[in-house]
Amino acid sequence: MPFSEEPQYDKIITNDSTSFFLCKLNKKIYDQTKYVMSWHEQVEIKYIISGSVNIEIGTEVFSAQPGDIVIVNPYEYHTTRVVSGKEAVYHLLCVDISKYTVGSFFDKYFAPYTSGEFRFRNLIRNDPTVKDAVLELFSSFEGEGDPLMSWGIFIKLFSLLCQRSKDDSVALTVSDKYSMRKRELVQTALSHIHTNFQNPIKIGDIAQKCYMSEAHFCRVFKQLTGDTPVSYINKYRINKAAVLLTDSSLSIKESAARVGFHDETYFLKSFKKYKGMSPSAYISRQEELKKQAQKPTGSFSQELSARLEDTINVQNTRTEVDNEPFL
Repeated sequence: MPFSEEPQYDKIITNDSTSFFLCKLNKKIYDQTKYVMSWHEQVEIKYIISGSVNIEIGTEVFSAQPGDIVIVNPYEYHTTRVVSGKEAVYHLLCVDISKYTVGSFFDKYFAPYTSGEFRFRNLIRNDPTVKDAVLELFSSFEGEGDPLMSWGIFIKLFSLLCQRSKDDSVALTVSDKYSMRKRELVQTALSHIHTNFQNPIKIGDIAQKCYMSEAHFCRVFKQLTGDTPVSYINKYRINKAAVLLTDSSLSIKESAARVGFHDETYFLKSFKKYKGMSPSAYISRQEELKKQAQKPTGSFSQELSARLEDTINVQNTRTEVDNEPFL
């Protein structure tokens, strides 16, 4: 079935804006499924369980069979098609690495990938080591799951994929015939925001980097991401501030300044807008969760899950992307 000519931005909706895992186990798609060429900031991992699918990434088409692993790198245009007349089943995982690129460790190992300096091979086949890591990762989401364990397994898988990319003699960058200029715009703009969020950011400066007028840049950015540049920057900063408020000894004012808010009143207003509560209430909620985690009941794994429940939300049962099935 045909897909739309213009790739659509997948704005992934989760219960908690701080979530970075989005998992769907045993996802079924059919020949009648609506196919949409789309893109998003997250790295996407598919493990084919049954059936045969054609994965279109940019201008490349990969035929994936049971046991194959498909990697969709951030910002790559893609869609999944079932071989005519059949259904297919696969596990799906999206990981928003950019939400947790805080500190020198993440800046060194994750930032080059999220900024597009290198990419992973899209189709992985006959690699038992990577396959075992992928299956272990998906298994960690069964039942109630353990977010901390899932994150640890993902880091191991990410390391393996980095090693494979160094040994890979095939060019990993996917060429796109679908609005390449827009894709470059998003990469340039988001990379600038993610790198400079702690400093004052002028929309006009970003527009200039993209060789566009400020008005035209704002229109295109909203069209692609669903957010205005100012709204996107504020959301990104608030997510970073939430991490500092719970994982550091910084005050609310200091945390606000650290992520680029130099007007405390504006920070408080923005925090409540995007988190649904004040920073003080957010901190109290986290402290209460920590107290509950310290109770001598349940397993160590359950305690860690309780402690992280509000900051790392794992959604196994439902995926929403602008009311369309995520493919």
